[in-house]
Amino acid sequence: MIEARWAIRIADDLRRAGHALDGLLKEVGLVRADLASPEDRIPYAAYVGLIERAAMLLADPGYGLKLGASHDVRDNGLLGFLALNSPTLKDALAKKPNDPEIIGFMVGVYQEKKDYPAAIDLARKMVAADPKNDKFHFTLGAALDQNKQRDEGMAEMKKAIELNPANAQALNYLGYSYAEQGTNLVEAEKLIKRALDIEPEDGFYVDSLGWVYYQKGDYKKAVEQLEKAVNLTGSDPTITEHLGDAYRKLGKVKEASHEYSDALQKSQETDQVARLKDKIQVLQNAASAGH
Repeated sequence: MIEARWAIRIADDLRRAGHALDGLLKEVGLVRADLASPEDRIPYAAYVGLIERAAMLLADPGYGLKLGASHDVRDNGLLGFLALNSPTLKDALAKKPNDPEIIGFMVGVYQEKKDYPAAIDLARKMVAADPKNDKFHFTLGAALDQNKQRDEGMAEMKKAIELNPANAQALNYLGYSYAEQGTNLVEAEKLIKRALDIEPEDGFYVDSLGWVYYQKGDYKKAVEQLEKAVNLTGSDPTITEHLGDAYRKLGKVKEASHEYSDALQKSQETDQVARLKDKIQVLQNAASAGH
């Protein structure tokens, strides 16, 4: 873990640059409350993820180096010590091969780099070391899912929920996965509502519920939830695209086009950019044909 003061510094830089924070924090597993006090501790993986996103959004590839130069790595506990004495993360892991903090950090780094097989290997070590830890099963499940091993990933999510029925992240992840596939929608709704009972103002969970309603064909309810989700998160392009899809189903072409354009400006994913451009073009073609 690392003191939250350094993440607060990043959050301040992003806020000054006009970027909404809630969605960015959620992407790295944080909420605003995690940054309430400089002395609070946050996971290293979340810190690294925040640095990488800040470097991209601020268009400053050297952002992390500048941030690092502003404080003494020796203040950062175990990982700071290892950073001073290990040329690579693998060397750090070799010095502390069974330390869940180091392993968890490296899993996050590999996920950021999209090296999912490496993330999975390390996450399996975490689970083997502490098989009753629901958070470790969630981490492994997410890595498996990212590597397109969905069945195994969902099995890990179910195990996380079995171990801790109040694991809101796992409840939402499993429910949203069902919604994405358009399957088990009744169960998906139950799972996501359980997550919302625990964290009622989580915009990503609200989006999941909206997407369940969309997949059920209840577009009015979908819009209600997705509008709320956009207001709660602000900057997430997938949620914005979902709202555009729901508007489109209700025949609100102007609103749909606006949301697609907004999502296009925010998106950094090649596949999503192409998909959004296609959706905007379809709406423009339909409008031209109607004249």
